[in-house]
Amino acid sequence: MKKPQFYLYLIVSLLFLGIVIIPLFTDGMFMDGLIYAALSNNMANGFGSFWSPYLSNSVFPEFYEHPPLALGLQSLWFQLFGDSIYIERFYSLFTYLLTGIATVLCWKELGQKIKTGWIPLLFWLLVTNVQWAVANNMLESTMTVFVVFSAYFCLIGINSSKLIYIIIGGLMLSLSVLSKGFVSLYIWILPFAFFLFTRKQSFSSMAIKTIVLIVFTALPILLLFLYSEDAANNFTNYINNQVFKSIETAVTVNSRYQIFLEFFQHILIPLGLVILIFLFGRKSVDFKTQLGKNKKLIFVLSFLLFCGIAPIMVSLKQSGFYILTIYPFFGILMGLIVLPIIEKWMESNFIKIKNLRYLKVVTFTLFVAVFAIGISKTNEIGRDIPEVSDAYAVINYIGKDTEIDICKSQFNIWSKHGYYSRFGKVTLLKEEEKKAKFYLVSNDNCKPNLEKYKKVDLKLMNHTLYQKK
Repeated sequence: MKKPQFYLYLIVSLLFLGIVIIPLFTDGMFMDGLIYAALSNNMANGFGSFWSPYLSNSVFPEFYEHPPLALGLQSLWFQLFGDSIYIERFYSLFTYLLTGIATVLCWKELGQKIKTGWIPLLFWLLVTNVQWAVANNMLESTMTVFVVFSAYFCLIGINSSKLIYIIIGGLMLSLSVLSKGFVSLYIWILPFAFFLFTRKQSFSSMAIKTIVLIVFTALPILLLFLYSEDAANNFTNYINNQVFKSIETAVTVNSRYQIFLEFFQHILIPLGLVILIFLFGRKSVDFKTQLGKNKKLIFVLSFLLFCGIAPIMVSLKQSGFYILTIYPFFGILMGLIVLPIIEKWMESNFIKIKNLRYLKVVTFTLFVAVFAIGISKTNEIGRDIPEVSDAYAVINYIGKDTEIDICKSQFNIWSKHGYYSRFGKVTLLKEEEKKAKFYLVSNDNCKPNLEKYKKVDLKLMNHTLYQKK
């Protein structure tokens, strides 16, 4: 790789870090990611098991909401590096490094040059949901690693007609299912998409590759189901409690088409950049002719994106982060569209910068800025400030690995359970149980009988702690 491209890779990476550095390094996290971190940390410390993750005695003593692979992988990081809140953040960031590598490899396998691989990375990392997810420890981040590597091996298999790569692609896809479920199975259509739009393989070849891909996706899961009672119990509970219920009864949106609206909302920035590049560069190249070279691939990727989004419509339980795995392919798609213009600009401008001094200055400036911001934000609370601050104070007073009663009106606030479990493995009990030595009050309606409890002298922001006399 020539030096100009090396610095462009660094600039794209540092821009992304600069965007996410504050939420990445400050305390407080989106509820789902917080609970995943607590489950993984508990698993690393001997609470629960791989096939039966544990949050607390009162909430998710057995967690079957999602398959456990991503939790198990993150638990290894806690075992290796300790209990710091930055472990889950660096684990999440590491998954994006792996996904970036896989994305560039896919770009190369689609016939493009490694030196231009920073282009799809730029459009992928500009997606707002991608930026949000890296700082919030979503299971989809781990799943995306396996999905994009699956696509990469499938592309090799399609190009070389060697089934071993299709088999590896299927195994990677199986790992993605074990990380977050079935939303990644749209990769199954990849051989068909290439047959449909490129006609580089026969129908029989496409059919064989598709069957092999499906078989080796399903086979590891089937073997686990048949030969591991714990795995079978996990799968059964997950399918019954999460998959079927989300299709039949769960409702979070009013329209099945909401997922497409979410998609378009999150791609506005990279889409806007593509439009600007086209407007300013369309006259610099024979755009129609150049674009025609990648037209078939553009159709393949567009079809792949649609197949990655459309199945979510089966349920009215939808959220934008359910489709995080499609965005690396979106980045590749946008890159293919504007590649002729960017290559022309690079030829006419960047190579003339003999000593690369401008790129070096930009890279160094970004590095210093990102490093300084990251250091300045450590030990700060970025979200849920009262909840996080009070949790630390309460746990510091009552100790870890304990139980505490809380107001029943607060019991269904899942982030509260997440913080107390993550910070101190503390179980929160409903107030009517009155089992615990301490009682945490969060409003005036659930104050305890002062004949039985005394107020603890702690300076809390939104709570009051009481102790049994």
